[in-house]
Parts: sequence; structure tokens; C-alpha cells
Amino acid sequence: MRAVSGWLLSLALLALAAPASTHGGHVHDAEAPSWTWNPWVTGPLLLSALLFARGWKRLHARRDVAQRACGGGRGASRVAG
Repeated sequence: MRAVSGWLLSLALLALAAPASTHGGHVHDAEAPSWTWNPWVTGPLLLSALLFARGWKRLHARRDVAQRACGGGRGASRVAG
């Protein structure tokens, strides 16, 4: 019964939601700011992308080693919990 009332409450709140008007009648002109290739913007973005890729690679390498040590996917579920 609780799950049904939770769904009904969610649907009621969604029905009452109004569209967001963040720019209320504001017209964008052609000279609006766009992407910039400023090194102070792109440098940190590139650095964070490289750090993310390195961490992702290390994490998946560690996962592959754990799966091989435990006999594949069958043993990985025992290691995880």
C-alpha cells in the first residue's frame, strides 16, 4: 500500500509542476557568448579529461585482475559481497 501511495504522490506532484521559465521572455541575440578556446578554459578541461581517462583505465585493469584471480565473472560476485 505504501508503494502505491508513493506513486500516487509522485504523479500528483508531476501533474502540478509548471514549466520552468528561466528566461521569461528574454530574447537571445546573435552576439551571445559562445565557446572559447581560451587556454585557461580548455587547459583544465583537458587535464581533468586526462586524469579521468587514466583513473578509468587503472580501475578497469584492477577489475580484470580480480576477475582472473577469482575464475571470471562467477567468482567476482563472491569477491564483491
